[in-house]
Amino acid sequence: MRFLYLSIVYFILSSQVLLANTTDLRVFAASSLTNVLEDIAREFKSERKIVFNFGASSKLAHQIFSGAPADIYFSADNEWMDFLVNKDLIEKSSKQSLLSNKIVLIVPHDATEKLASINDLQKSLYHHIALANETVPAGKYARIALTEMGVLDSDFRKKIVNAENVRIALTWVAKHEAAAGIVYATDAIIEPKVKVAFIFPEISYPKIVYPVAIIKKSDLKNEAEKFLAFCKSKKAKVIFMKAGFITLEH
Repeated sequence: MRFLYLSIVYFILSSQVLLANTTDLRVFAASSLTNVLEDIAREFKSERKIVFNFGASSKLAHQIFSGAPADIYFSADNEWMDFLVNKDLIEKSSKQSLLSNKIVLIVPHDATEKLASINDLQKSLYHHIALANETVPAGKYARIALTEMGVLDSDFRKKIVNAENVRIALTWVAKHEAAAGIVYATDAIIEPKVKVAFIFPEISYPKIVYPVAIIKKSDLKNEAEKFLAFCKSKKAKVIFMKAGFITLEH
């Protein structure tokens, strides 16, 4: 029941951006960017209010495709950015990759069981393992890594509890509603109620890339360009790195 409740809460919060004033700068961004982009926005000097819609990159892409008003799309992978590019909804010249990340396995901060290896997840103790859905970048990376490491068999799949996005998976572990979860390293940093139990080798999953671009139908392209320019500034780079993100050279 709590899984359903948290999903409803996230739906209500993300839907609020659709009611934002048309003079506001609307930024649709992957849920893993929630805290850091809010910090970025506080440092960005603008007369316009920035309204964020945070959620799964897949869900946000479909919202934009369905006509939701947006000015900027900040995805957690290239697949969903390319989806919008192929639908001719993105200003192609504005598309750029700004950040990278890593995936880790987390457990509640007071968990006493130690994992000697990723194979220990097969133990009955880990009855619920929270992952973002397969269509969500974090969930896709997690499943690729688990497959590469030989863990994702039929028995393991029965343990998986699917979350709408990576932040919901993080919350379930923090609340002891899941025994473990796979999230971005940056998610683990911001939640004191979890700890990292395993860091996935970077060779076990594709390089994580966060592309960002301006929506073609945006009426605030000049302001959107200024925001993206600020995201590439030295000041923003410090904020991203402090949050644990890897900044990409341009």
